[in-house]
Amino acid sequence: MALIGAAALPVCVVLASGTFSADTGKAVQTAVVQKRLLRPSVIASGQITHEEEIRLTSEVLGTIDAIHVREGQAVGRGELVLAIDNETYAADVVQGRAAVRLQEIDIGRARATIERLARQDERNARLFERGVLDAQSLEAMRHDLELARIDLQSSQERLEQARARLGQAEDRLGKTRVRAPIDGVVTALDVEVGETAIPSSTNIPGSHLMTIADPGRIIAEVYVDEADVAAVRVGQPAEVVAVAHPGQPMTGRIAFIANTATTRQPRRSLSFVTKIRLASVGGIRLRPGMSCRAEILTQDGNEELAVPIEAIVADGTDVGTPRNAVFLVRGGTVQRSPVVTGQSDDAYQHILSGLAEGDRVVRGPGRTLRSLRDGDAVRLDSRDADTEPEPPAGHRAR
Repeated sequence: MALIGAAALPVCVVLASGTFSADTGKAVQTAVVQKRLLRPSVIASGQITHEEEIRLTSEVLGTIDAIHVREGQAVGRGELVLAIDNETYAADVVQGRAAVRLQEIDIGRARATIERLARQDERNARLFERGVLDAQSLEAMRHDLELARIDLQSSQERLEQARARLGQAEDRLGKTRVRAPIDGVVTALDVEVGETAIPSSTNIPGSHLMTIADPGRIIAEVYVDEADVAAVRVGQPAEVVAVAHPGQPMTGRIAFIANTATTRQPRRSLSFVTKIRLASVGGIRLRPGMSCRAEILTQDGNEELAVPIEAIVADGTDVGTPRNAVFLVRGGTVQRSPVVTGQSDDAYQHILSGLAEGDRVVRGPGRTLRSLRDGDAVRLDSRDADTEPEPPAGHRAR
């Protein structure tokens, strides 16, 4: 009899504690109320790209003579990367220089003529004073001097025009030699030797020559939904995960938020381009165009009492304001308890009042939770991994 009593004692203790019903009641999953650090966040998706990336285009029309780089090659600022056939442009320069020299010759001739006519005018003035030369002849010769001065001005203007045309020809000739605008790496090479380079801003073949980017400045360019953009600020921290490296998160901060929304297909939803400058990639090999997902932390978190979000149930409204509640586990039954909620993240909800640390609340299953009523008997679901003991008797929610 003593052995039987001893064996039965633990069972009696468990039942006496009243935590759960032995085999009766609704099977529930529970969670213990405890302090957690929650940091509200915004989720956005996009792609990895270079912060500084330049697409080189041709400013002159011509056949590509030579390409001096290959895709993936590092280049320095000012380095020659591509050459366009310059025979026609070189001939224009030669012609322009000849035109300049001709105008300079004309100016020299006009100045010599003016000097000759000026000396003659001095002699004519003396002859006129002596009465040897009549007034009409003196006036005609002075008119010739004035015309010569006008011709000089005209030649000087033509010289300026010739120099301007020469400058344009030299500029076009210089543009047949394409040089790297920055230190970086050739990330895309869009043309081949023999193709025609076309001066255009459109995406027609030959308009884009190559792309050069700074590989040391990688950013994540993501699209923040219009419903979330009000919470996003420049400087906020973010965690970025590339789809190709799902287990290797990268840290960064918001560097730019677009002022104007863009429409994303296929849902045609409005979103704002947001650039995240990555602080460290941790040795991850990133390639432009990789898809990524970003979690932007919109507030500094505080450690406060929290429960799983799924444990919160609606409890009507109070003067138009929704109220929330939870189901506390008490003596094998549940007690509906109103709570005041604070901020939340993807998994947990802060509780400002209505619960105490160590309280146990029902968190599921969802169908069971929706059908619970105050005072219902419950038992622990066999799938519930949360088996922490209920707080001692007398411990009640605030």
